[in-house]
Amino acid sequence: MRRAAVAATLAVVAPFVCAAAPANGSPPGVSAAALARLEARVTTLTATAEQARNAVLDAATRATDLRATLDELADQRDAEQAKVDTALVELYERSVEQTGVQALGPQLPQLNPALTPLYGAGVSQQQSTVDTLDAHAETLARLAATAQRYSALLTAKAATVYAAEDEALTLLDTAKAEYLRERRAADVARIEAAQQHLRDISDQVSTSASPGVGRRGAVARDQQAAVIALLNAAGSGYPAGYGPTGETFDGTSSWYGPGFEGKSTATGAPFDPEKLTAAMKAVPLGTVIHVTFRGRAVNLLVNDRGPYVGDRILDMSRAGSRALGYDGLAEVVIEVLAAG
Repeated sequence: MRRAAVAATLAVVAPFVCAAAPANGSPPGVSAAALARLEARVTTLTATAEQARNAVLDAATRATDLRATLDELADQRDAEQAKVDTALVELYERSVEQTGVQALGPQLPQLNPALTPLYGAGVSQQQSTVDTLDAHAETLARLAATAQRYSALLTAKAATVYAAEDEALTLLDTAKAEYLRERRAADVARIEAAQQHLRDISDQVSTSASPGVGRRGAVARDQQAAVIALLNAAGSGYPAGYGPTGETFDGTSSWYGPGFEGKSTATGAPFDPEKLTAAMKAVPLGTVIHVTFRGRAVNLLVNDRGPYVGDRILDMSRAGSRALGYDGLAEVVIEVLAAG
């Protein structure tokens, strides 16, 4: 199945590589040879993203199995602990009933030597339960350490996916701009198909890398998908059905990605650096904003809170900063949009 997925990716990209040297000449400013090299690099990066995605899915499966085992052992440990607690309470009650001496269970033999045989017999009856409890604790500790290693593997592999996607999408945007200028619809369609495939990989990785997202996160992710699809389709224009409210902000914007992949945003949806989302404090969650920087524009869905560094007013996903063409920081203008 994974071989089929890779083959499908190459089938999408390969025709585009072949189309890089059209009979009537290459697009202005980009030679046929340069386009061929660009597309070859995209093919390599897409395959890298595929392989890393598969590793993420494998690691996520192991992590899920480990979590299930951890939960089961934790339940067993709690049940065994409850047995021990119940037995000691019963021992205490029998001791009080038989001797009239009231004291905490472990202190009984010291307070009244006559209780030693009774207390010793009670503890002996529970010794197997106590041993089981200790064994469970050791197993839990070992499994927790293994789960942490899988979590680190997920983070590292997810970073590989997003880095490959980031470069590939940037290259595809370059080629797409050339073909749009030439009005070559078939080539544009092939690029968009390749871009969508990369976004699909990103979705799978974000879901797998955020196993703790829960029902609320899954619902938020699904609800946001339709809005984000509109933002992708809009490009630098206003998204369909949205218009400016007249409310604007200007200030410093940063971008975030590495280390945050798959973590829950303020809405609960897992963070995906390849989605057009942002963190902002000045507007309600769920707000759509139109951000401009040096003649370029992008639309973003505010689904997280931040930034919390200095006087920055916006922290956008890597997809957003790439659309605006900046690394590091940028002085941006933000328009608040509303559906209407």
